[in-house]
Amino acid sequence: MVCEPEFTSKVREATVALLLSSAAAPIDDAAAAVFMSRSTLQRRLAACGMSFTDIRRQAAVSIALGRLMSGASCASAARTVGLSVDHLCRLITAHVGLRPSEIARACELAERARRWRSSTPPRSGTRLYASRINGWRALEAELKVLLAPIPGSGHPLSGWALRVARSSRRPDSRTGSYRRRVRAARQGERAARAAERRRMDAWWAEFQRTSLGTDPRDVISFENLDVYIARAVEPLAVAGRATSLNDRSMLA
Repeated sequence: MVCEPEFTSKVREATVALLLSSAAAPIDDAAAAVFMSRSTLQRRLAACGMSFTDIRRQAAVSIALGRLMSGASCASAARTVGLSVDHLCRLITAHVGLRPSEIARACELAERARRWRSSTPPRSGTRLYASRINGWRALEAELKVLLAPIPGSGHPLSGWALRVARSSRRPDSRTGSYRRRVRAARQGERAARAAERRRMDAWWAEFQRTSLGTDPRDVISFENLDVYIARAVEPLAVAGRATSLNDRSMLA
């Protein structure tokens, strides 16, 4: 019997669909999915030097890798394909040369880099800015070590590794897009502070009118509150100094 690569691909696709639906994928269901008996399926796979166990193992590894590359844990991926965590770890390590924990860690670092890129850049010269720069350096160094065993092409994880490395690079502060984003972030911060000040001024003015009985013409804003307090306290301070001088003169 002649080996048919298209047939093995068809069986693999049917097995993937069965694993995703039930996480069991028995050989009888796979044979029914390709419209043949169990014995015929086994004979045609044997002609290609394969068994249904090999097909199911490849399908399980493919599904689990997809789950891991999307950020899922090894335990979650193992439940999806109906394997134990230890068994799946051995299969994936043998297939791609990376442990599932290393793939999950790379996804975690990539997600952290995505959050940093989408967040408001910290102000230059601040402690948060220095901390973020050190965090980027540590992230890039660790990710480089994790992805080092994966070649640039011809590997099941080559495309994923390139995407992760590209999306985890520190943004270049010299580019126009970065500067526009920083400018927009700073404008947003100023607008938020101005809105908060207006809200507090409105609350303070209403408090003066309702609780203190202040005439609307005499309402003092938060912006002028420091000046008002200084002007109100200065006569009291002068009077206090004068009283103290009089008391000392009387004692003398």
